[in-house]
Amino acid sequence: MSDACANDHIGYDQSNRYGVIKMVRKYGSMKAIKEKTEADCSSLVRGCCIQNGFDPGDFATSGEAAKLEATGKFEKRQSVSANTVLYNGDVLVTKTSGHTVIVVSGNSRSASNSQSAAPVTSKTAKSSAQKKSSAVAGTYKTSTDCYMRNGAGKQNTSMVVLEQGTEVKCYGYYSEYQGVKWLYVQVTYRGVKYTGFVSERVLNKQ
Repeated sequence: MSDACANDHIGYDQSNRYGVIKMVRKYGSMKAIKEKTEADCSSLVRGCCIQNGFDPGDFATSGEAAKLEATGKFEKRQSVSANTVLYNGDVLVTKTSGHTVIVVSGNSRSASNSQSAAPVTSKTAKSSAQKKSSAVAGTYKTSTDCYMRNGAGKQNTSMVVLEQGTEVKCYGYYSEYQGVKWLYVQVTYRGVKYTGFVSERVLNKQ
């Protein structure tokens, strides 16, 4: 799907939605398509399946979940919410006719979060970050055992205690309390995905 999104030869047109199916069969991959062609959201998902060696057959969004599940190539369908942890390759589809997407900016797939792994639960801080700066974005490791909190400052309740050396990710969001930056970071720790605040004083940028 990432290759399809990056290929300017692929456009959107429902009435010519099968063009991408023809082209991916001709060229072997979304990236290799060199002729102008069209797709709609569901035919593009089907095209990605074909590139990966199997054709689920024609479908629209109203029957997509059942069609994909029947191939045996996907996890069983489940309802998602704002707190659902998404992984690259996840297919999201509305429950009735509407729209579908493939996740390309989620968490990376690995042996630890494959189909056989237990679902990861998610916990998010009660407070939101107040500021954003690209200067603080990046990967950090904790310099000591420390708290992840529900907001900036020690007065906020703890969400979890992170062990020294735990790697966390900051996407540039933070809040300040009494002159100290509290970075809004994410980490999957002991089977739970946490998003909360950690003081910059206990973080070393990698």
